[in-house]
Amino acid sequence: MFKIWSNIKRWFSGGFKKNPASHIGKTQFHDGEQHPKYDHTVHLAVYTIDVWAYASIRAIARAISQLPLLAQQQQKIDGKMQWETLEKGELYELVNKPNPDEPMNHLVERWISSALAAGDGYLLYDSDDHELYYVKPDLVKVKTDKMGRFVKYQISDGVRTISQEPEQLIHIKLTNPDGDYYGFPPSQVVKQTILTKLAMSKYINSYFKNNALAGTTFSTEHTLIEEQRAEIRQEFDRMHKGADNAFKMAILDGGVKLDRLSHNLKDLIPDQIYKLIREEVLAAYGVPHVMVGVLDDASYANADIQKRLFYENSVLPLLTMIESFINLQLTPQFGNDLRLWFDRSLIQALQEQPNEKAERLNKLINGRNQILTVNEARIELGYEAIVGFDELSTPPDPSQFMFGLGDEEEPEEDADDGSADENEEEKRYRVMIKRWRAHHSKVLKAEKEFAGIMVKFFDEQENRILARLTDLNFNGKLMSSVLHHELEMMERKDLLDDTNVLFNRKRENRLLKKAVEPKIKREIVIAGQQGINQTARKNLIPIRRKNDQFRVTEPEVQTMLRMFLNRMDDVNDTTYEAIKSIISVAYDEGQGADTVASAIKKEYDMINRVRSKRIAKTEMNGIVNGGNLLGAVQGGSTHKEWVCAYLPDTRQAHSDAGGQPPVTIDKPFIVGNDAMMHPGDPNASVGNVVNCYCSMVWFIA
Repeated sequence: MFKIWSNIKRWFSGGFKKNPASHIGKTQFHDGEQHPKYDHTVHLAVYTIDVWAYASIRAIARAISQLPLLAQQQQKIDGKMQWETLEKGELYELVNKPNPDEPMNHLVERWISSALAAGDGYLLYDSDDHELYYVKPDLVKVKTDKMGRFVKYQISDGVRTISQEPEQLIHIKLTNPDGDYYGFPPSQVVKQTILTKLAMSKYINSYFKNNALAGTTFSTEHTLIEEQRAEIRQEFDRMHKGADNAFKMAILDGGVKLDRLSHNLKDLIPDQIYKLIREEVLAAYGVPHVMVGVLDDASYANADIQKRLFYENSVLPLLTMIESFINLQLTPQFGNDLRLWFDRSLIQALQEQPNEKAERLNKLINGRNQILTVNEARIELGYEAIVGFDELSTPPDPSQFMFGLGDEEEPEEDADDGSADENEEEKRYRVMIKRWRAHHSKVLKAEKEFAGIMVKFFDEQENRILARLTDLNFNGKLMSSVLHHELEMMERKDLLDDTNVLFNRKRENRLLKKAVEPKIKREIVIAGQQGINQTARKNLIPIRRKNDQFRVTEPEVQTMLRMFLNRMDDVNDTTYEAIKSIISVAYDEGQGADTVASAIKKEYDMINRVRSKRIAKTEMNGIVNGGNLLGAVQGGSTHKEWVCAYLPDTRQAHSDAGGQPPVTIDKPFIVGNDAMMHPGDPNASVGNVVNCYCSMVWFIA
C-alpha cells in the first residue's frame, strides 16, 4: 500500500472543483465492485438546495456535535465492571485534537451531516500521525471480491485512486435493508417531494422574472376546426408551458383575445401543498417543528415535549449507532476495554423540566408525610433559603409556599422591610447581610451532605487499604531492613514500593472523583440557577427572571467542574503521605501487620472526625460561589462585590475585601496577596480558601 498523506489530506477537505464520483455506476461490476442505487452527489446537493432538509440535518448534527465525546476504559472497581473516563492516552488525545485544522465537534458535525445527507459518513484515521480527517462520501467506493464479500475501500478524485484498508476508514451508514455496503439517505424517500418543491420554486420565480404577468385563457370569434385547435394548443404549450416558460409574453393575432391577464399571487402559492412538502421532509429526518424554527403550533409546554421527543426518537438512537460503528472500527486499534461515548448527561431537554420539578417538590413539601422542607425545595430550584423559616415552631400554611416556574417571588430578604428613615446605603447593607445569611445557611446544608460523602469514601478507602495490607505481610512482619534485603535477594521487587501497594493514588483519585462528582455538579447547577434568579440592579433590587435557565453545557461550566474535581487529588496526596509515614516507622521498627493496621485505623478515625468537615467546608463554599458567578454571567450581571462573612473569626484580609468597591464581573477581587474571581476560588492560596464563608452580590450597573 502506497501512502501520499501530504496530498490526500488536501483532498479530504473538499477542495475539488469537479466531483469525481458524479458518474458512479449502479450495477455490480465484474470485479465485484458494488455501488448504491442512488447518486451520492445528488443527495449531498439536497443539503444545499432544500431548506427543510438543510434545517433537519443541521439540527441533528449540531445536537450530536455539541455533546462531549469521552474516551473511557472499562475497569473492575469493587468487584463491578465500570466505565471510567480517561484523562490521558492516545485515544484521549485523538478525540481532543483529531487534526491540526479543526476541533472534534466540528469534525463530528461534518461527519454526521454527510451521513444524514448521503446515507454514508467517512472519517480517515491516519495511524502514523494519529489524526482523523473527514472524507466526502462521493469520493469513496466499496470494493468487494467476485463473491460479493467486502475487501477494502477505494478513494478517488477522478485522477488519483488510493486503496484503504477497512480499519483506516470509520464508516457510519444509515440503515439500508436493501444493501450491505452503503447507507440509505432519508432524501431518497422524499425525492419526488423535493423535486416538486423545486418545480414550484422555479414556477414562482418565473412569475416575478417575467413581470408577474400570467396568461390564462384566450378566445376568438372565428370558428376553429379540431385540427386548428390542436395545432394552436401544441404551439402555445411549446412556447409557454412549464416552469422555464411560465409567464412569458404571448403575442396573439387573428382576433384572439385574453379573458384574464393575471393570477392572484395567493393562488400561485398553494399553501397546503407547501406545508405538506415540509411535513414529509421533516418526517423523513425525524425532526419536529420547533427544532427547525417553525413555531406555528408551538407553546411553552409542547415545545419542551417536541424537544424531548426529538432527542429520544432521533438523536439518541443515532448516537448509539455512531458509537457502535466507531467502537467497532476505531477504538480496538488503541487497546482492549476502550470505548468512545457521548456524554448524554448534558442533554438539557432530557433533564427534568422546571415546572415538573417544582410540582414534584410541592408534593414532597405538602404531602401527608412531609419529606422536604420549604428551604430544601427552594435550594433545589436555585433560590436562596429563607433564614429561620424551617425552624419556626408553628410553620405557616404550606399552601402559601406553593410555587412553579414563573410565579416564584424573589426571596423575602430583598423586600423593603427597613425603616422609612433608612437611606439607600443602609438599605443596601441590610440586604447584603440577609443575602449572606441565606448563603451561609445553604452552604452549611451542602457541606453537611458533602462531609457525609467524604466520610463514606474514607471508610471504603480504609477497608481497601487494610485488605491490601496482607500483600506486605512476610512471615508475620513488614519489611524491616533485613527483610527488605531478603526480598531483594529473592527478586520480590514488586513489593519494594510498599506505600504504593497499599495506596494506589491513581485509582484512589479516580474513585474519589467518581464519589463527589454528582454532588459538585449538582451544587454548581443549583448555584448557577440562583446566580440567574438573583440578578439585580445596582441597589440590589431584583430583576424578575422567570424562564431563564442555567446552561450547564457552556465550556466555562465544564472547566469549573473539572477544576474542583482535580482539587480532590490534594485530598489523597495528604492521605498518601500519612500512610507513607506509617510504613516508614514499620520499616525501622520491624512492626507486625496488626500494629500497622491499628496505626492506619487511628489515622482514619482522625480523618473522618476532622478532615471530612474541613474539606466539605472549604470545597462547598467555593463551589457555591463559583456556580453563583457562572449564573451571574449568564444572567447578564456586569459587576460583583465581595461580602465578608459576618463571623467573629473572619480573617482580616477578607474583611478588607468586603470594604472594597465593586469590580466588573470578569475581574478578580484582590484579597491579601491573591487575585480571586470569587470567594473560595481554588486557584487562590490555601490561607485564603480554607474555612472561608464569604460570599458575593452581583448586579447590573
